[in-house]
Amino acid sequence: MWIDEMTAITRSENINQVERGDIVIIGNGIAGLTAAVEARRIAPGKRIVMITDQSHPTVNTPALKQYAIGKLSREQLLAYPAGTERAQLIHVVNARVDEIHAQERYITMRGGRGLGYEALLIATGSVATGLPANLPGRDFDGVLTLHRLQDYLDLRRRLSEVEEAVIIGGGAHAIETVMSLLYWGIRVHWLIRGETFLSKMLDRPASNMVLESAQRAGALVYTATEAVGIVGRVGAVAGVVTNHQQLLPCQLVLVCTGTSPLTSLARHCDLPIKHQQQGIIVDDQLRTSAKDIYAAGDVSAIRNPQTGQFAPRAQWYAAVQQGRIAAAAMTGAPLGEDFGVPWHATRLGELSMLSVGNVLQWQDEITTLTDSSRGSYRRICVVDDRLVGYLSLGPVQPDSLAIKRIIDEGLSIRNIKKELLRGTFDARKYFSRQRTFA
Repeated sequence: MWIDEMTAITRSENINQVERGDIVIIGNGIAGLTAAVEARRIAPGKRIVMITDQSHPTVNTPALKQYAIGKLSREQLLAYPAGTERAQLIHVVNARVDEIHAQERYITMRGGRGLGYEALLIATGSVATGLPANLPGRDFDGVLTLHRLQDYLDLRRRLSEVEEAVIIGGGAHAIETVMSLLYWGIRVHWLIRGETFLSKMLDRPASNMVLESAQRAGALVYTATEAVGIVGRVGAVAGVVTNHQQLLPCQLVLVCTGTSPLTSLARHCDLPIKHQQQGIIVDDQLRTSAKDIYAAGDVSAIRNPQTGQFAPRAQWYAAVQQGRIAAAAMTGAPLGEDFGVPWHATRLGELSMLSVGNVLQWQDEITTLTDSSRGSYRRICVVDDRLVGYLSLGPVQPDSLAIKRIIDEGLSIRNIKKELLRGTFDARKYFSRQRTFA
């Protein structure tokens, strides 16, 4: 029913009826739709047009793994209630944008159709990295790169026929997929190219803790291991050959090797839009280097205030925040929030993980403290009584936004260092004392 709703919307909005939009949004991921809905709230009279080449409405992508194993229905994947676009008078056009003509403020779509804009938001998301193009057997039936809805629809159709699977990838997406297949009762081989899991975010003790948790759940974990070929039988997957000359039998290969920002529109613009491999460069208001053009979601590269480096913040909650900020910037409303340091909170099997700020890559003089009590692991990085990085793994997740606020505002942790390290930090009590002191 929800697919039919989207079809009805796109049929009703002929591009010839909407020759210009005050706000034009390219992409209907969560960043794009959040920006559209928020812009409508702020500016009820604006003409808002959202262009997408997807044939379905905005889905809750973190929930796709739960859908694949049957914990959620297809209708429960909707990020917003069916019909939100129509109810909010957001014109949805089903088309692919080919070029941006920034000097004259219009975009062209496949087939040569044009649409003018006052403010333009690029929210085109990302594409899956996938397997190397020269890997033997990568095109066999049963090799799936998991990224979008169609990939998970395909996965769900196959699960009942699978006894053994190989999962390739060393990040959070991979372990979430591992745990999903274990729940289904499938024997799982997990290949990680590096020596550790989430190597840019976790140190070795934290990585070991996660991998041991996955092994206890039943996963067969192979570190420093890569697939060098996929073996098939009559065109279908039969096994994976590793760089250690192992043959791992399976009927399914799932690839979770990360994503790359979809920056092609930055290259197809008549004014330079500054971008790099990591995404389209934006400022704190998500403005690109081209006037009145913004970028949000996985495609945008945001400056890390601690390192000065630009990189995407490819998490669901980050995309929602960026959608709100983009809407405020495009409508001229006051900005109520800023980005601050990056943070990431997720569930890794039986463990909750929180990473805030820069935990591993400091070059300055820092003090690093760790604690492994209470079945948990914590690592804090401190400079002159200021917290600059925080990592927590355990059955309970600390107050992530409170810790982020401590880092963003450069607050002293002299009196709460032990509590942060032991996982007993009481955010409400701490900030109450701060207000009293002020």
